Amino acid sequence: MASNRGFHNFLENWIITAAGSVMGILLTVAVAYWLEVSFELPRLDWNYLPIGIATLWIMSTLAVIEPARLAASVCHRRSRRAASRGTVTLVRVTVPWLG
Repeated sequence: MASNRGFHNFLENWIITAAGSVMGILLTVAVAYWLEVSFELPRLDWNYLPIGIATLWIMSTLAVIEPARLAASVCHRRSRRAASRGTVTLVRVTVPWLG
């Protein structure tokens, strides 16, 4: 059961990233077209879009792996008890390269 919750956290991040990427593509195309027409700027090199999307997806996937694993490791009874008492347990995550 615990690994299933971690997968759902991972999937939720994946869906949010996909929705953000689609909105970002539409906004990028609209702004690029507006800049081309209004200021006679050169066209946007369309290779930047898939590279940017792939970079965003990889970074967001790497960012969610550890929090999803930690969330999946908490017993659902423990989290429910903490929620009913109104207490919040913070988990400290240290990032080696940030000190």
